[in-house]
Amino acid sequence: MGPTAFRPRTTLARATVLLCLLVAPGCDGSPAAPGDDPEAPLTRDAAALFQTDSLAYGLRTTDWIAGEIDVTLTNRTTQPIHLSNCNGASSLQLERRVGDRWQAVWSPLLPLCASAPIIVSAGGTYRTRVTIPAAPPATVGLRVDDPRAVAGEYRLVWTSALGPPFTDLLPLASRVSNRFRLRVEQP
Repeated sequence: MGPTAFRPRTTLARATVLLCLLVAPGCDGSPAAPGDDPEAPLTRDAAALFQTDSLAYGLRTTDWIAGEIDVTLTNRTTQPIHLSNCNGASSLQLERRVGDRWQAVWSPLLPLCASAPIIVSAGGTYRTRVTIPAAPPATVGLRVDDPRAVAGEYRLVWTSALGPPFTDLLPLASRVSNRFRLRVEQP
């Protein structure tokens, strides 16, 4: 991923979403679905074009929170996939399952430029690392004092994956990763 740029309005909106969704997942009035268990094992959705390297991740914390997720996009379609980007940084978003819905909780800040697309040919793969940057917990809305507020089921969505004629987003089912668990690791 490339360098990030600061965008105040976007940062404030994302911080508000993170505070609401990660710290208090039910703040939108929707109760957690019966049987939601952040410790329950997940099975890999092998049909997803977008795969993480693990089904569970721990975010590191002391006074800061950080984590990394390695992902691979395998193009099993018959056409190339174009990933919009800026100097190699493409747009992703982390979503958390709240009840029976998925809610956006984080996406990286990206530079404001347009580079040539990353092209994943039919049958090809593209690997990258999603870095949830080290930041003070209040900045990203994660409460170190209550790691249970972070524990849950997540997925990544590639928000800039285009299919032919390369002006339209691929269908959502082709842009989401397998599900995985996140938790905060205590020092």
